[in-house]
Amino acid sequence: MNLGDTLIASFSTAKPLTGEMQNADALPTATVYINGVLAAPGAPPVIANPGVGMYTVTYGLTAANGHALNDFVQVVIAAIIDGLTVEMPVWQGVLATSGADMVCLLGQTIYPMFTVHQPSTGQNQNFDAGGGPNMVVWRNGAATAIVVATANPATGVYITTVPLIAVAGWALNDIVDVSCFGFVDGISKISWVFSGGLVVTSVGGAGGGASHHEVMGQLIRVQG
Repeated sequence: MNLGDTLIASFSTAKPLTGEMQNADALPTATVYINGVLAAPGAPPVIANPGVGMYTVTYGLTAANGHALNDFVQVVIAAIIDGLTVEMPVWQGVLATSGADMVCLLGQTIYPMFTVHQPSTGQNQNFDAGGGPNMVVWRNGAATAIVVATANPATGVYITTVPLIAVAGWALNDIVDVSCFGFVDGISKISWVFSGGLVVTSVGGAGGGASHHEVMGQLIRVQG
């Protein structure tokens, strides 16, 4: 995404046992994180409900909303379905001028966000005590020994801080991936939380203006 773009992301809500689309109990809400910190944009994300179980989030990635070139941004939705709360990012990436979400500057710190859910209900839940998260940072397809800090700002929500600095071994054109392993209710969970980031030295100058980008396909399901 470019600085100045309008993001249009979509997500849907459904029951997993039947796959039937279903609206949330109330209109979901959306929040924005900038470089790992909850933000208060002047024009918050707007959520619409064009069809049963179908939602869109529209948000301006603009300077007026507090954004700057090279920010690492998440747009996070929270929905209550059949009384159960689910929270997850519907988009995250770096604001650039190239149009690529995962172009990172050498020396930049990135803040990948991921969410964890209770296996039988799908609602947000923290990892078991002592069961995670265990983070692995990958460089060019190989696991590294880099140790990163991970915060837990809300139930089932985690933000990892990864400095892409030369003293940690990062170099121009490296590919960055971050994975997570842990246990939820004794069940092991492993996933990529950031994938395919390309380390560069520059992403260009002025922002991209009034273009629009659409992100499709987020599906939220809870036990019915």
